[in-house]
Amino acid sequence: HLLAQGGRALVPRGSACCAQRSGAAMAAVGKVDPFEEPKICEPGGGGLFFPLSDGEHLWNPSLRMVLYSVAMVYLFMGVNVASDKFMDAIQTITSKKLRVKGGRGRLITVMRWNDTVANLTLLALGSSAPEIMLSCVEIFRKNFYSGQLGPSTIVGSAAFNLFVIVGICILVIPSPEVRLIKQTGVFGVTAVFSLGMYAWMVCIVEWTSPGVIDIWEGLVTVMFAPVLLLLAYLVDIGHLTWECLFPSLGWSPASKGDLEGALDTTIAEMDEPEMEILEEHHDCLENPIKDEDGKVLVNPAGLLTFEDDTLMIPGQEVQQSVKITIYRRNGAKGKISCAYRTERLSAVPGFDYIETDGEVQFEDGVVTQEIMVTILPKEEWERGDQFQVVLENVQGGGAFNPFDDGGTEACRLTVTILAVSSPSKRLGLAAARYVDNLLNMDELRMGNRAWQQEIREVAFDFNGETFEEATYVDLVCYGTALPWKMAFALMAPPPAYLGGWACFVACIIYIGVITAVILDFAELFGCVAGIADGITAITVVALGTSMPDLFASRTAACYDEWADASIINVTGSNSVNVVLGIGIPWTIAAVYWGITGATDQWRHTYPQYVDQYPNGAFVVEGGDLTFSVLTFTFGAIIALCLIQGRRVWCGGELGGNLKPKIFSGIVLISLWFMYLLLSIWKMQYDDIGDLGGQVAALITVKTLMFALGIFVNGAYILVSMGDFVDAAMGS
Repeated sequence: HLLAQGGRALVPRGSACCAQRSGAAMAAVGKVDPFEEPKICEPGGGGLFFPLSDGEHLWNPSLRMVLYSVAMVYLFMGVNVASDKFMDAIQTITSKKLRVKGGRGRLITVMRWNDTVANLTLLALGSSAPEIMLSCVEIFRKNFYSGQLGPSTIVGSAAFNLFVIVGICILVIPSPEVRLIKQTGVFGVTAVFSLGMYAWMVCIVEWTSPGVIDIWEGLVTVMFAPVLLLLAYLVDIGHLTWECLFPSLGWSPASKGDLEGALDTTIAEMDEPEMEILEEHHDCLENPIKDEDGKVLVNPAGLLTFEDDTLMIPGQEVQQSVKITIYRRNGAKGKISCAYRTERLSAVPGFDYIETDGEVQFEDGVVTQEIMVTILPKEEWERGDQFQVVLENVQGGGAFNPFDDGGTEACRLTVTILAVSSPSKRLGLAAARYVDNLLNMDELRMGNRAWQQEIREVAFDFNGETFEEATYVDLVCYGTALPWKMAFALMAPPPAYLGGWACFVACIIYIGVITAVILDFAELFGCVAGIADGITAITVVALGTSMPDLFASRTAACYDEWADASIINVTGSNSVNVVLGIGIPWTIAAVYWGITGATDQWRHTYPQYVDQYPNGAFVVEGGDLTFSVLTFTFGAIIALCLIQGRRVWCGGELGGNLKPKIFSGIVLISLWFMYLLLSIWKMQYDDIGDLGGQVAALITVKTLMFALGIFVNGAYILVSMGDFVDAAMGS
């Protein structure tokens, strides 16, 4: 292109990279390499969408750097908005419940999605979607040749997640409060995988087939996903006990036997003094609740229950008010109360029934109470639907029937609204009922209403305030985010449609499109600034894709009772990043080259592999990527040891006393800076030879860091001892 233009003014002034390229091109007249493509920021270069025209190359390089960086920040905002809606869809999908057969042959209500499986699949996909999509888009963008942005972004994002996000979550807990990991077994599995998957990355790049990714290597990487899910699930349900495998780690989550023991201590067998109390309220002894051995359970304040777990109500074309009786059995001493609410299953609030909640109270000796629920009119063509009445938060010493649906935590009554009985057998009526069974038309109508409400809120909600109350900052934030919010409000259906799956698919597509544009601007920025794509990836792009996770994890750390959402989400997301963000695109590229074979361009690009792979292969040269992964892995080992040590010495993974908390946060955030400095140094100077030299350099640096850590820790201990002595002397 330069030769065709006579080597004239298409090269921007002040652009060193472009000037050098132009001079080399003019000096090599008649020796133009037909396979060498111009860089994206040079005349003739281009990405998927940007630059829009060749005229952009004439702009001042400094101006282009500013414009590209601003564009990336704004695109990251769009990814954040899309990810928020994506997470809403995932929460709708994973919140579905179903009824299965439990003990005593009765149906019990359980979550359709196991919490651990949901966290490691849909929720991890939601938090990792930008990185995964970026890696996949880059493979297609580069015609199935390997690139630096995708893999480096995944490693850089993992470093930011583990070092910075966990460090900040430790710091934001008010002292001396602590947050512990509840599912320690699941954390152990995800922690091991978060290290093992990055070690596997180095293994397939450097050892099994150096510089080449075979199809089996990509498939094995993807197949680690079901292995991770299976192990985490087995640990979660208690079939695989982590503390039995590694007892020295001190992880001891509550076992099923512990929980059963706790239940036995709350409900005792009836003795004579308790019988005297119950005889004062003999009504509560009608149909007493008994255990499996036929012994009457007793609680002097009473056990709350329904007559049955289910209630059938014939559907009618008029509104109905239904009385539901709550029984107090096996005791009636004193005043007790509980909260009640309705909860949807297949029935849709506002279309099948009216949502209600409140509190019901039992005075001393009172053994029954009634609550009212309203059933809305049902059309002739509508299917039957279900919702539940839930009792919870019992007060005053009472309890719930442990054998009812809900166990000791709640009491659930499933209300079934039957279809309207109709003698008509019209074909149109049968077809309408079939469509309603398939799509749930009430849910679609609720979705239409939610869609309209969302658009109104986006248009008139000024950063959570009305226009009169909004400050200038609120108005600026509103105006900046309005294009993205309005675009997704209009184009992405609300989660109410099709159980959240319509919104899920739409958001995946939109995140993919935005990340494709981010890929263009990241390459443009790095090209104009003279920065390697790997450096851009581990800094700008990794931060941009991880900032939503930072805010979500910080909020979870502050308001959740446990630390699981802050830490397990990080280790699980880091594992899924490699399994999907590396496994899927690398497998696709390996299959592509296995089918198409070597091309002239491939032979020109990788002449050193032609003899060994004459039919072509997917080449991923280690170098900077391997060093970055090794740097992160060494730091991750230190971070995970620190997190486990905090559980032992500080009483919890997050929070704790002020000085240990600050020390832990500083160490973790320092690991991130060390990771950045080492990775950038390697990418800039590249003066470390083979893998052995890289490992040796890392061990040297990490040893110095460890010695520094010991020095700082010793200083901290001396300071703490000094404070203790001062306090003792003062007292």
